[in-house]
Amino acid sequence: MVAIQDQVINTRYYKKHIIKNLNTTTDKCRLCKQQIETIDRMITGCTTLANTEYTRTHNNYTPQNILENNEYRLYRNRSVTTNKTTLHNKPDIILTNKKKKLTQLIRISVPNTVNIQNKTEEKIEKYIQLAEEIKDMWHQDKVEIVPIILSATEVILHNLHKYIKTLELHPNIYI
Repeated sequence: MVAIQDQVINTRYYKKHIIKNLNTTTDKCRLCKQQIETIDRMITGCTTLANTEYTRTHNNYTPQNILENNEYRLYRNRSVTTNKTTLHNKPDIILTNKKKKLTQLIRISVPNTVNIQNKTEEKIEKYIQLAEEIKDMWHQDKVEIVPIILSATEVILHNLHKYIKTLELHPNIYI
């Protein structure tokens, strides 16, 4: 992981531009052959991998879509029908604490390191309208938007700890 974070993995970009290997004639991705092959691109941005490996890995994990007991209700991958048209109505997880009348809209993302701050802000902004609608429709005292953003190279923002605490999870759960 340290080699990935230090960007010293043997990509075509690294071979051609960093170690200046004369046998490396191109820095283009060996899969899509279009974009420059860098660590960040291979981990989260290669369209060829996105349509195969990323999707296959993501879809291999299929938990139940609804879990419920006397205290909690959890929806996974479920659209919320609202009274007003809401563009972003499908958070990754909706967790409702029935006794506290608290709903948490959880969005998970694994972006490139350079995009981690933007993704955090984007996830919050996208779901503000849905949070307001759910608060009214479901008669909740509070609705929170909880972005769980961990970069593909395991870089986190300082506020991830706050969001993990909000979910009442172990503080080192992401390790």
